[in-house]
Amino acid sequence: QGMSMADIGVIGFHGQTVLHRAPQPGRIGRTRQLGDGELMASLLGTKVAYDFRSTDVAAGGQGAPLAAAY
Repeated sequence: QGMSMADIGVIGFHGQTVLHRAPQPGRIGRTRQLGDGELMASLLGTKVAYDFRSTDVAAGGQGAPLAAAY
């Protein structure tokens, strides 16, 4: 039998990057992602973790918090 949405605990959705400006000394970076994680969760009926890049950039990161995992 195949896998169903009920078998999936959470989906990771990073969206589509349409703007990315890496942080510079004295300047925080900026990023903009397209995609609606809440809508995806509603349509799929499962939890969706999303918008990782914005949170990482706001914290002073490069906007690729999951890169090390890959």
